[in-house]
Amino acid sequence: PGGNSNFESSPFKLTQEYVEVMEGEDSKAFAYFKLMFIRGLLELRKHVSKFELTIQMMMDNANMACFAPTSIQDFRARFGLDLDDGQCVEFAISLVEESINNWRSVQYDEYQRITNGIR
Repeated sequence: PGGNSNFESSPFKLTQEYVEVMEGEDSKAFAYFKLMFIRGLLELRKHVSKFELTIQMMMDNANMACFAPTSIQDFRARFGLDLDDGQCVEFAISLVEESINNWRSVQYDEYQRITNGIR
């Protein structure tokens, strides 16, 4: 991690190709993906403090550019811990929607393709 990691700033990578593998946004497979994403986020929220400890140990023992003074705060914010479960479901759906074929991800992939000589 590190370097120019802020360029690809969508919540997660969900390219058009991934959506097509699931037979489109209106498919049962995509609905199942969203359901599992929501369930996963709700479950992960219960264990954030354990993950946080792991990150803190790495921050304490490594001089890595990917760790900033706000890394723990930024990490916790990704889970919507200030939201109740119903709000978290809406938050999860918004993360999926924001990630689908995200312009920044598409451009970053193109940048990687060009700079790495991928044809």
